[in-house]
Amino acid sequence: MSVVLFHNAQCSKSRELFDELERRRVGFRRVDYLDEPLSRSELLELIALLPDPPGELVRKDEHFDALGLDAERYSAERADADEVVRLLLAHPGLMQRPILRVGDRAAIGRPAARALALL
Repeated sequence: MSVVLFHNAQCSKSRELFDELERRRVGFRRVDYLDEPLSRSELLELIALLPDPPGELVRKDEHFDALGLDAERYSAERADADEVVRLLLAHPGLMQRPILRVGDRAAIGRPAARALALL
């Protein structure tokens, strides 16, 4: 079974999940998505694997605010997959992190236990 960690080394939650995978000796591939941005098809595939609505994949942080984006538009209740993908292609740093993909399932690792439950 393939295990992939979509990782941002600047994020404490992402480092926490990375360290826990290492501690458990889980074999995984790390994708530093800011250095290797996901393609449209990869983002759509990831969204399809997540149990959450597409809008949950968008971080609504200070970068989101600085871009003048509308939180309601990208909310879990309103945003659709295509809209989220367009945003993340333009601004990969707005992708929620960390994300763990295990086979044909994926989870946002906030908290880490949520992602680790896939193992």
